[in-house]
Amino acid sequence: PDPGPNGLPVTIGYGSTYNEDGSLIQLGDVWTHEHSVYMKSIELNKALSNLMIYSPKLFNEPASRIAAVLSWVYNCGIGNYRVSTFKKKIDDCEWEDAAEQCKKWDKAKGKVLRGLTRRRAAEANLIINPI
Repeated sequence: PDPGPNGLPVTIGYGSTYNEDGSLIQLGDVWTHEHSVYMKSIELNKALSNLMIYSPKLFNEPASRIAAVLSWVYNCGIGNYRVSTFKKKIDDCEWEDAAEQCKKWDKAKGKVLRGLTRRRAAEANLIINPI
């Protein structure tokens, strides 16, 4: 179960919420490590494709900056990204403001989760200081 309130959505592997056939992950589902890696690659490629459609200026940015934004999109979803102030700051190349917006997304159902706070801090750092 997700660490947020109510334990939803149920995830497996590297945070997948859907099986390859499109059905929702259920408690008790089992994936091999190999299948988890396979599904992660499919989901990351889809997220990256969508990210570049909605923020094409990222093509010209360092790979680590793209990876940080991709990590956010993989976790929060392209729908949230499309309507976020985070995206606006990314599109305007306002990196410090984008990093601050990134860090605001550390809650699940209004509850701050330490793991998300750490994840957002790491993403924000790479947005400001790409390597």
